Amino acid sequence: MKKILAGAVAAVALLAVVPAQAAMKEVTVGTEAAYAPFEYVDTNGQIVGFEVDLGNAICAAAELKCNWVNVPFDALIAQLQEKKIDAIMSSMSITEKRQQTIDFTKKYFQVPNAFVAKKGSDLEISEEGLKGKVIGVQSGTTNADYLKAKYEDSVEIRRYPTQEEVTMDLVNGRLDAMVVDSVIGSEWFKKPDGQGYGFVGPMLRDPLFGQGVGVGLRKGDDALKAQFEKGIDTVMAAGIPQQLSQKWFGVNIYE
Repeated sequence: MKKILAGAVAAVALLAVVPAQAAMKEVTVGTEAAYAPFEYVDTNGQIVGFEVDLGNAICAAAELKCNWVNVPFDALIAQLQEKKIDAIMSSMSITEKRQQTIDFTKKYFQVPNAFVAKKGSDLEISEEGLKGKVIGVQSGTTNADYLKAKYEDSVEIRRYPTQEEVTMDLVNGRLDAMVVDSVIGSEWFKKPDGQGYGFVGPMLRDPLFGQGVGVGLRKGDDALKAQFEKGIDTVMAAGIPQQLSQKWFGVNIYE
């Protein structure tokens, strides 16, 4: 019931800030729908989640019609450059490395990352404490960049195409720990295979994780960037992201 009410409040707030528009520009938005509750495919085959709801609110406020497509995370930038998609909304952090090839809007959320291991693990999150350990991470992510920069000389880093494969190898004992978005980790702990696991050490808040999550766009697509940023400003002012955060996570990740 709380989720239904939160969704209704967000919808009413959105109606108050979105102008009537007969025909809106269509934009194809790429996302890897494998990160519940951020974005995932529901039982009806629809891409849903916190970031999808927020993205649709941003698009509506920007007077854009967004069509979502499921794309592997490490293929998103290539598909953007090849014009198979027009924008990326897939919890992609704004980093200097990525800004060399694509543009980003201002951020629309930011969540800390963390190490995850079995509960009761005696892992110490330091170069000496992790020495010789096997740490899993999804390739192409800021988590992978962080591990490479901080621990490449002391740990064995195993990179996987998907986060599901990382967690599978952790459960099967092939990894000592993994690095993951803290909200995704918290959601995984609620599942049967995630029980008995928890965060190890402090939340990770390093410049290597970027400046927050923004909409990824092709270089020089300034008009679309301006539209998206107008949408971000509008929904932020209306408090919609905070309402959607409560709906999907039960907490306000904007605090």
